[in-house]
Amino acid sequence: MFSSLMAGQPDLFQAWKQWMEAETGLDRDSLHVCVGLAVFVLTMLLLRRGPHRWLPLLAVFAAALTGEILDVWALLTHWEYRWSAIRWSYNWHDLVFTSIIPAVIFLMARAWYLMTTDDFDHA
Repeated sequence: MFSSLMAGQPDLFQAWKQWMEAETGLDRDSLHVCVGLAVFVLTMLLLRRGPHRWLPLLAVFAAALTGEILDVWALLTHWEYRWSAIRWSYNWHDLVFTSIIPAVIFLMARAWYLMTTDDFDHA
Protein backbone atom coordinates (compact mmCIF):
# COMPACT_ATOMS: atom_id res chain seq x y z
CA MET A 1 0.00 0.00 0.00
CA PHE A 2 2.80 2.40 0.91
CA SER A 3 4.66 1.59 -2.30
CA SER A 4 1.61 2.50 -4.37
CA LEU A 5 1.61 5.96 -2.78
CA MET A 6 5.29 6.37 -3.63
CA ALA A 7 4.43 6.54 -7.33
CA GLY A 8 4.68 10.12 -8.53
CA GLN A 9 6.19 11.35 -5.26
CA PRO A 10 9.55 13.11 -5.27
CA ASP A 11 10.94 11.31 -2.23
CA LEU A 12 10.18 9.03 0.66
CA PHE A 13 9.28 11.91 2.98
CA GLN A 14 6.56 13.21 0.66
CA ALA A 15 5.21 9.70 0.14
CA TRP A 16 5.18 9.12 3.91
CA LYS A 17 3.21 12.33 4.47
CA GLN A 18 0.64 11.34 1.87
CA TRP A 19 0.42 7.83 3.34
CA MET A 20 -0.13 9.23 6.86
CA GLU A 21 -2.87 11.50 5.57
CA ALA A 22 -4.58 8.61 3.78
CA GLU A 23 -4.27 6.14 6.66
CA THR A 24 -5.31 8.45 9.49
CA GLY A 25 -8.01 10.36 7.64
CA LEU A 26 -6.65 13.58 9.12
CA ASP A 27 -6.02 16.66 7.05
CA ARG A 28 -2.51 18.11 6.83
CA ASP A 29 -3.05 20.77 9.48
CA SER A 30 -4.22 18.16 11.98
CA LEU A 31 -1.22 15.99 11.16
CA HIS A 32 1.11 18.93 11.80
CA VAL A 33 -0.45 19.40 15.25
CA CYS A 34 -0.16 15.66 15.99
CA VAL A 35 3.47 15.49 14.85
CA GLY A 36 4.37 18.52 16.95
CA LEU A 37 2.78 16.99 20.04
CA ALA A 38 4.38 13.60 19.35
CA VAL A 39 7.87 15.10 19.01
CA PHE A 40 7.34 17.17 22.16
CA VAL A 41 6.16 14.22 24.28
CA LEU A 42 8.70 11.74 22.89
CA THR A 43 11.55 14.17 23.52
CA MET A 44 10.37 14.67 27.09
CA LEU A 45 10.15 10.91 27.66
CA LEU A 46 13.41 9.95 25.96
CA LEU A 47 15.50 12.72 27.49
CA ARG A 48 13.63 12.78 30.81
CA ARG A 49 12.94 16.49 30.61
CA GLY A 50 9.83 18.22 31.84
CA PRO A 51 7.59 20.37 29.65
CA HIS A 52 9.07 23.48 31.29
CA ARG A 53 12.50 22.76 29.81
CA TRP A 54 13.63 24.24 26.50
CA LEU A 55 14.92 21.07 24.86
CA PRO A 56 11.54 19.44 23.99
CA LEU A 57 10.34 22.69 22.43
CA LEU A 58 13.58 23.08 20.48
CA ALA A 59 13.15 19.52 19.19
CA VAL A 60 9.68 20.46 17.90
CA PHE A 61 11.07 23.54 16.15
CA ALA A 62 13.89 21.48 14.64
CA ALA A 63 11.49 18.80 13.38
CA ALA A 64 9.10 21.39 11.93
CA LEU A 65 11.92 23.26 10.22
CA THR A 66 13.38 20.03 8.84
CA GLY A 67 10.00 19.07 7.40
CA GLU A 68 9.60 22.42 5.72
CA ILE A 69 13.12 22.30 4.30
CA LEU A 70 12.30 18.89 2.81
CA ASP A 71 9.05 20.28 1.38
CA VAL A 72 10.87 23.19 -0.27
CA TRP A 73 13.56 20.82 -1.53
CA ALA A 74 10.88 18.66 -3.17
CA LEU A 75 9.34 21.72 -4.81
CA LEU A 76 12.69 22.89 -6.14
CA THR A 77 14.02 19.55 -7.34
CA HIS A 78 11.10 17.34 -8.29
CA TRP A 79 8.45 19.85 -9.25
CA GLU A 80 11.03 22.32 -10.67
CA TYR A 81 9.64 25.36 -8.90
CA ARG A 82 11.63 28.55 -8.83
CA TRP A 83 12.32 30.34 -5.56
CA SER A 84 9.93 33.10 -6.56
CA ALA A 85 7.10 30.61 -7.21
CA ILE A 86 7.18 29.03 -3.75
CA ARG A 87 4.34 30.16 -1.50
CA TRP A 88 6.28 30.80 1.67
CA SER A 89 3.11 31.54 3.62
CA TYR A 90 2.24 27.83 3.41
CA ASN A 91 5.55 26.93 5.00
CA TRP A 92 5.08 29.48 7.79
CA HIS A 93 1.55 28.16 8.31
CA ASP A 94 2.90 24.62 8.70
CA LEU A 95 5.61 25.76 11.13
CA VAL A 96 3.01 27.50 13.28
CA PHE A 97 0.60 24.55 13.26
CA THR A 98 3.39 22.13 14.20
CA SER A 99 4.74 24.31 17.00
CA ILE A 100 1.77 26.14 18.52
CA ILE A 101 0.41 23.52 20.95
CA PRO A 102 3.85 22.48 22.26
CA ALA A 103 4.73 26.17 22.66
CA VAL A 104 1.56 26.84 24.67
CA ILE A 105 2.21 23.79 26.85
CA PHE A 106 5.80 24.93 27.36
CA LEU A 107 4.78 28.48 28.31
CA MET A 108 2.17 27.27 30.78
CA ALA A 109 4.53 24.73 32.34
CA ARG A 110 7.37 27.26 32.44
CA ALA A 111 5.20 29.88 34.14
CA TRP A 112 3.96 27.32 36.66
CA TYR A 113 7.50 26.14 37.34
CA LEU A 114 8.82 29.65 37.87
CA MET A 115 5.90 30.60 40.12
CA THR A 116 6.22 27.53 42.32
CA THR A 117 9.98 27.22 42.75
CA ASP A 118 12.85 29.37 43.95
CA ASP A 119 15.39 27.24 42.08
CA PHE A 120 16.34 29.67 39.31
CA ASP A 121 19.71 28.02 38.73
CA HIS A 122 18.11 24.95 37.15
CA ALA A 123 15.23 26.69 35.37
